[in-house]
Amino acid sequence: MKHATFYSRIFQFVKNHPYFSLLFLIAAALRFYIPTATQNFALDEARDSYAIWYLFQGHFPLLGPTSSLGNIHLGPFYYYLMAPALWLANFNPLGMTYFTIVLSLVTIGFLYFFSQKIFNKTTTLLITSLYAFSAPILNHARFAWQPNILPLFALLLFYCLWQLLQNKNFKVLPWIGLLLGICLQLHYSSIFIIPAIAVVLWLAIKKDKKLYKLLKPGLQSLGLFLLVLSSFIYSELINGLPNIQLLLQFSGTTVSLGMQGFAGHLFRVFSQSLAGLLGFTQTNWLSSLVSAGLLILAAKSSKTKIWYLSVFYYLFGVLGLSLLPKTAQHYFSFMYFLPFLLIGLVVDCYFKKVKSIYVLSIVVGFIFLQWPAYNFLKPLTWQIQDFKNLAWEIDMQSSGQKYNLISIKPDGEYMALPYRYFFDIANTQVAPANDYDHLDAIYVISNSLEKPDQILATLAKQIDWPSRYIKTLKLKNQDYMYIFTL
Repeated sequence: MKHATFYSRIFQFVKNHPYFSLLFLIAAALRFYIPTATQNFALDEARDSYAIWYLFQGHFPLLGPTSSLGNIHLGPFYYYLMAPALWLANFNPLGMTYFTIVLSLVTIGFLYFFSQKIFNKTTTLLITSLYAFSAPILNHARFAWQPNILPLFALLLFYCLWQLLQNKNFKVLPWIGLLLGICLQLHYSSIFIIPAIAVVLWLAIKKDKKLYKLLKPGLQSLGLFLLVLSSFIYSELINGLPNIQLLLQFSGTTVSLGMQGFAGHLFRVFSQSLAGLLGFTQTNWLSSLVSAGLLILAAKSSKTKIWYLSVFYYLFGVLGLSLLPKTAQHYFSFMYFLPFLLIGLVVDCYFKKVKSIYVLSIVVGFIFLQWPAYNFLKPLTWQIQDFKNLAWEIDMQSSGQKYNLISIKPDGEYMALPYRYFFDIANTQVAPANDYDHLDAIYVISNSLEKPDQILATLAKQIDWPSRYIKTLKLKNQDYMYIFTL
């Protein structure tokens, strides 16, 4: 009976929202289409997979990945969230890819739900479609990486802020604390959400004389914020606050350097902040005009709370990112939904009633323009299965002998983690990292073709291991593997 109720509800939803249901199916198909072709497995992905694999060996991480700028550790939320997905996939990293795709589809569904509270059905369908088929958003949804799941939690946080500003619903304060703690662990650019939270909170309470009613939800918010960051805080306390010190040092250096070229950084960030998700990927005056045009046209809605919230959220984000010495597309993931909400405001202001045929035409045209940028059209030459096959082949060739891997790539990551991961989870004869005693063979990974004597000279700087050259293999990812034995 419960199953019948569940399926009847789904049927009723599809009946009431046929266009969104079709949009959702197409968005899901594009995301689930051969995800193996676009799941990169480099140092970051290998590090994350190892951390989760170790979790199931009884080693519970207190810290998460390190940031690309400042080398500051994030919290471990991403590891614990992805752990069930990796375990269910028998520790194949593709399990995390599938879960990332599912979370991206949940984001689409929640954007549709949220937009219905602000816009009419046609506008809601339009902005949800544009979000679902934006090339940067779709591409990031197709591989597992902690910034790629940030849009969902940032959108949930934005919704709570809207509830607080629109309805003075202080019951959302605990959720704001929880979601902010999560967002800060997915990418440090989420720190620029904090000023927007402060402004919204001030606007919500400035005329309210009964501030005592904020005490309970405020304490709950603080408690949940600290709880979700508890392992990070504990690690900092027992280790002398190393990441806090790095953060303060990095912040001072960043602000100093950022102010020196602030105008140039601001232009770069502003031009890509909104237009980048709509297909204007180059930093130029055209993308800046598109971003400016959205803000100016949406200003006609300046009497609405959603406009105020969007502007505060956007301005603090852009100003904060402009202080950084560099930015990449994923730095904007905490505000991925903003361009589409602004488009919704523009459509509602200037085109009160948009026919469905026009929405369909716009969406088809948008997909046509975005199509060349979709990453599933450019599959990686070296995929996860290739790593697994290589681990199996080398272990078979070793015939039970003890061997090890080492990398002499320019990135300085000598343990060859992306390769080693599949050796370790398959329980092969590979020796632990840094163990080069009593080996029968060593496999050296390099991204350039060099003479064996040069490889041995480079190898001697890292390990003292007498060896003789056997052969060189060129891998599909353009790396070279050199085999040495005693």
